[in-house]
Amino acid sequence: MYHCEIKMIAFKTHQDKIAADGYSVINSIYNEGEVNTIINAIAAVDTSKPTFRKTNDLFAIRQFLKEIPQIKSLIFTDKLNKIISDLFGDGYFVAKSIYFDKPEKSNWFVAYHQDLTISVDQKLSLPGFGPWTVKHNQFAVQPPIDILQNNFTYAFTWMIQMEITAL
Repeated sequence: MYHCEIKMIAFKTHQDKIAADGYSVINSIYNEGEVNTIINAIAAVDTSKPTFRKTNDLFAIRQFLKEIPQIKSLIFTDKLNKIISDLFGDGYFVAKSIYFDKPEKSNWFVAYHQDLTISVDQKLSLPGFGPWTVKHNQFAVQPPIDILQNNFTYAFTWMIQMEITAL
């Protein structure tokens, strides 16, 4: 089923749109059952950890893939992996993952901004990398511009955000 759907995606059109506008929208990456499975996996986790932020206006999970490791196989389906490979090539990996669930009536606002850091497992002294920060025991660093230029954000409509990058 997915192989036919994947072939129907106009990858060249999306590559051109990304090159011209910096983004492209690809609809229907997941079917309704897959979306419900992802939502149920998120709903089943313990939200009391410091990487979870839950208020009336917001539910956010920093280090999303680390906090819910079983979600990785639900998100990175064969279809999504093929899309990433066909659009960007091989060698990409997740550099940051954040989940946002903003209720419809919430007045929470995020101004336009550009994330300039990637999350890493350890702090190393490398030329061109810096400054360093630590949030919730997770190192982040601003990499050299050539790495940032190969950094893409993948956002679901209900706002799971993951940055993928290639070295």
